Amino acid sequence: MPTPTIIAILPKNGSQEVRCSLTKYKQHQCADMRVYADFGGDGVLKPTQKGICIRIEMLPALSDAIQKIETEARRLGLLSDRAVV
Repeated sequence: MPTPTIIAILPKNGSQEVRCSLTKYKQHQCADMRVYADFGGDGVLKPTQKGICIRIEMLPALSDAIQKIETEARRLGLLSDRAVV
């Protein structure tokens, strides 16, 4: 598999992060959002099975779904205007 192009890294907790990247899988361009974790305690993060890899053509639909989740979370008072990073 070719080296992915990392677009963003989101901290999940003290030993995990979510990497958002563009990659190629079985001849298809894909968007991948995957949890990386430190399994050996050596500080080296490795990909886990937790995540999603979709064909790039599905990216607009995923973006729309995430926007709808955010809108509903704000409506329910679950998300404030302040971002947490």
